Amino acid sequence: MDSTGRKIIIWNDDYSVGIDKVDDEHKSLINKINALYEAVNQNLTDVDILPLLDDLMDFAVYHFTEEEQLMRDAGYKDFDSHKAIHDTIVDKLKAFHRRYTVSENQRRTGFELLIFLKGWLYKHIKFADKAYAPAVTGKKQ
Repeated sequence: MDSTGRKIIIWNDDYSVGIDKVDDEHKSLINKINALYEAVNQNLTDVDILPLLDDLMDFAVYHFTEEEQLMRDAGYKDFDSHKAIHDTIVDKLKAFHRRYTVSENQRRTGFELLIFLKGWLYKHIKFADKAYAPAVTGKKQ
């Protein structure tokens, strides 16, 4: 959250997939994105921002691994396509990280990353994650 108390993403029930562990990890992702937003918005240096970006990337990889295990265990039929989405996101995060480290306008690059993350997270949870949830929980949509 920035110095005025705003956040770039606010958790609400639209983000819930109905699996507590996954919802908790999504909340953690949102908190990490909001911490990055605060740092970029306050125009902090890369000394402050890069560890936040590294932490976000590490947690995203952890989260994707956890989700993928849930999908494998449930025999989710669209596992391969969902994993491909995760792999693409990790590649994009790595590319943003590289861009950020060499950018002459790190603040702009940081905001571009945040805009990407906000759109990606909402769409990914709403469509891709909610699609696998019934396979994991055993509930029909």
